[in-house]
Amino acid sequence: MSDIYDAELKPSKNQVLATVLGTDEADIEKLASYRFDDPAGQIGMEVHIVRTPDGSVLQVPLVYRPEPLEDAEEDELITTMEHSVLGTRYVYLGMSDPVFAEALDVTISEEQGGAEQFLVEGDTRTPITEGLATVTGTGEIELEEEEDDENLIGVLELFAELDLDGLSEEEASQPGQLIGTWEGQNTPVLLAHSGLVYVDEDELEEFDEEGDEN
Repeated sequence: MSDIYDAELKPSKNQVLATVLGTDEADIEKLASYRFDDPAGQIGMEVHIVRTPDGSVLQVPLVYRPEPLEDAEEDELITTMEHSVLGTRYVYLGMSDPVFAEALDVTISEEQGGAEQFLVEGDTRTPITEGLATVTGTGEIELEEEEDDENLIGVLELFAELDLDGLSEEEASQPGQLIGTWEGQNTPVLLAHSGLVYVDEDELEEFDEEGDEN
């Protein structure tokens, strides 16, 4: 459950999106958005679905933190945002934030949906229904016993660009996916996937080296 305060933001979310996409605010058409819940109730996690002038439909995942992300690279911080209710927020791209990645993975594997959202105005909380994407995780991919191999590695990806042709009913029922619909997009779209990839020994060494560096 996410509370969205009736607050003044500097810079605005539209300005942050324009910064991320390297374009003008006027060039961004917002189609929908969805959120994940932070179990600790401290971090806002919001994914914006937007259309750019060339017709591309993109996902921009933003994380709003009350404190800087520990051990983050300097260039991973998009901006600081002044929130008239919550104070200073540190804004990062979603997949660079381990809390966001964990929330995405749990949503997929446990067949959850996006967070319920409420507009908070003083003492009043009103459910938000307009402008939201309906997202659903399709469950964890289960390994057959013979596939239990040390050369299998986990992959988690939120897609930057979306294919609005969408998925067939059979494709949308496959495990390991986050799928979504929104007003004007009734065919389910693949938003993210979580799964396993088989890599050979050389590739596995590269992954191990990258893990050691991080």
